[in-house]
Amino acid sequence: KSGEDGITVAWSKATNADGYYVYRKTANSSWVCVEKVDGVSTLKFTDITVEKGEKYIYTVRAYKGNDRSYYNTKGVSVKY
Repeated sequence: KSGEDGITVAWSKATNADGYYVYRKTANSSWVCVEKVDGVSTLKFTDITVEKGEKYIYTVRAYKGNDRSYYNTKGVSVKY
């Protein structure tokens, strides 16, 4: 969701996860981890490093220890 303070990404709780990694890319870039969310009580992240007029694509991976879950390589796109 795009708002005045950036783009907020929210997701559903993953069973047995220790936390989440939030990834972002643009049409011309590769996936980059923009946030590591430790714990499972927080299920959203606001990206304040976005630029007006730019379209971003986000995806989230759950992690348990050193293992990371599959993630949607198409992601969800949002224009800021």
